[in-house]
Amino acid sequence: MAQVVGKDALMGYIGELMLQFPGARLEQASAIDAHHDKLRFSWRLILADGSVHTEGTDFGVISSAGRLSLITGFFGPLAAEG
Repeated sequence: MAQVVGKDALMGYIGELMLQFPGARLEQASAIDAHHDKLRFSWRLILADGSVHTEGTDFGVISSAGRLSLITGFFGPLAAEG
């Protein structure tokens, strides 16, 4: 839904999103699975009433310096095959 560059821009984007849902929180929904320089993890946006608004999976790339250099997020569960 957005393309941002840098930690500050990412945090700003997440902050703006959270302003739309007072009392909501982001929750990590899986362990971080890593392979070489790639990683993935699932998350969910929990509303103030405890219901799940949105869930998704993020994929990342770790730089040679050991820092997150790219993250791509997918919203919603994977579609069933067929």
